[in-house]
Amino acid sequence: MDKNQRKEDPVVIVGRLMATLYYFVGKEVVDTCGKEKGEELIRRAIWKFGTYRGKNIRKTVEEKGLGLNLENLVKHYDLPVTKLSDSDVKVTATLYKEITRYCTFAQVWKEFKGEDLGKIYCEQDFALAKAYNSNIECFRPHNIMDGGGANCELTMKL
Repeated sequence: MDKNQRKEDPVVIVGRLMATLYYFVGKEVVDTCGKEKGEELIRRAIWKFGTYRGKNIRKTVEEKGLGLNLENLVKHYDLPVTKLSDSDVKVTATLYKEITRYCTFAQVWKEFKGEDLGKIYCEQDFALAKAYNSNIECFRPHNIMDGGGANCELTMKL
């Protein structure tokens, strides 16, 4: 799907609005509370959000009588990421490897020069994984918002 098609897709429209809402709420928190305290508050909220999502995915997988492995996390994931990003994903029961070249959320945050807030949002991936299965280890050596045209890299190991 090219960028023009992404913009017209209802999922992408909602994704852009979600990312925009997050940016304005986050910016207001930082502007009101100061950078250190504001980012701390946002980070706590993002970890609660990720934990909430991870527990819900875990519940779905357990209700189906399936194992809490990485393949089942991907099969029962709660966000249509394939419409919101351009990524290569390799997944097995014990390894998840994702390289993302384009992310709708990151694009919005870049447009607002809100990459620092965006990178905090991305921490919810770690909280989600831990809430889904506490044995999952997550690594993100690169974030698309690091600058210089970097891709995102996310690895999860079980």
